[in-house]
Amino acid sequence: MGSPLPVWDNHGVGMEKDAIILALLGALYVLLLQSLLGSVDIWGAYYYRHVQNTLETGTTLYYDELSYLGRNFTFPPTFFEFAASVSKLLGVTNFEAIRMPLHLAVVALFFLSTYLLFMKFKTREQRLLAYLIFITQTFVMITATGITLHIFSYLLLNISVILFMREEKLMKMLSAVALSVAFAAHPTSIFLFPFYVYAVNLFRMGRLLFLETAANCVLAILLSLPFYLPIFLMNGLPYEIVPSTWGYMLSYGLGGVMFDFQFSSALLLASLIYGLYRREFRLPSLMLLFFLLLNLFITFRANMFVTILLSALFPQLFSKYLRSDTLLSLFIAIQIANLVLIPVIYSGTTDWCTWGVSNSMCVSPMQFIRQKTPTEARVALNPIYGHLEAYYGGRPVLADLYVEYADYDKFQAENEFYYDQNLAPLRKYNISVFVLDDMGTERELWGSDRIYDNGFIHIFR
Repeated sequence: MGSPLPVWDNHGVGMEKDAIILALLGALYVLLLQSLLGSVDIWGAYYYRHVQNTLETGTTLYYDELSYLGRNFTFPPTFFEFAASVSKLLGVTNFEAIRMPLHLAVVALFFLSTYLLFMKFKTREQRLLAYLIFITQTFVMITATGITLHIFSYLLLNISVILFMREEKLMKMLSAVALSVAFAAHPTSIFLFPFYVYAVNLFRMGRLLFLETAANCVLAILLSLPFYLPIFLMNGLPYEIVPSTWGYMLSYGLGGVMFDFQFSSALLLASLIYGLYRREFRLPSLMLLFFLLLNLFITFRANMFVTILLSALFPQLFSKYLRSDTLLSLFIAIQIANLVLIPVIYSGTTDWCTWGVSNSMCVSPMQFIRQKTPTEARVALNPIYGHLEAYYGGRPVLADLYVEYADYDKFQAENEFYYDQNLAPLRKYNISVFVLDDMGTERELWGSDRIYDNGFIHIFR
């Protein structure tokens, strides 16, 4: 009887056991983080609210009454349809009842599939180190803690790559199907796929593999059209109102890179220097450098390209040093240090809830809005907290961070209010609840009635 999981070569024997153990340990760690810090971040709130809406309406093609004071829901639909379908199968009418168990199940499968990505690596030590470099990247762990949608998409991406590396034509077809669903959950997956294939194939990409990879991406895009075409027909082609502020061209510079990789930054630097020196690894090292510069200066979304390339490159570059128990322990300790540091980062800074899961400092004010304001109230606040207000507060918000298909005038009016406390642009929108926070500087709305204050977020009417 064959193995239930794919084994690509003789080095795969026993890998499934390692993958299962690491997946369970990873899921337990995420559960610990959620227990200590919370389970919803500023984007997770948006996704979970729309799962519930999809569950109630039976479709993702509905009018969202809370975002930008009301607009069509236009996010790629497959995650919402998946989560709503699971809820229905379990006889659940409130997604919150299964949100955390479903999240942990998806996370465990994501960790398992991530380890299996590195099946072609020659030694167990290489696979373990590649896996640890990947999952301890801060963005990966943030999404694993509080954003099921991303992990769902990346899980399907992993599955697609694993299937694609099989020789059977059926497996390659199933790979395209998995990739199409991943693409229709989060668009970045289609762009990551070729680099995942290149990295997990030990940086070998011949002409045939290149053509097969390109064909798989094209087929996946075609298969995703039934998910995207209704959105395009109803709302036009996608656009972003502020791509360099909150969209796909947002960059956090050197601070963002250091935040993403923490102690792994030393491994990143070592890989670049040694990889550019080693001729056989020069091309992947140049790719790593390109995406690192892209991450630094253009878009933080390049971080996942850096992550997969670094995860595959470092264990191969320094494979002979992994034979030393001392050096291997040092490399693993660096990744464990990342995991230990993550709860410190998530626990909050002066920018509450913007770099990790949301805690009571920014959740309680939104719950106050739900409990103490009229249902017809309209809210203006820092767009960063727009999704949290809609999720916990349940009141229409002038603008939020979903800047695709958004109203630029509303976004600008809310920003003028937040940064300058200028109420004039809000008058035509009938805003009755005004929320300010002290992110970066103290803010006050003089002449208004303060109805809530927790020392960071202040609510006025």
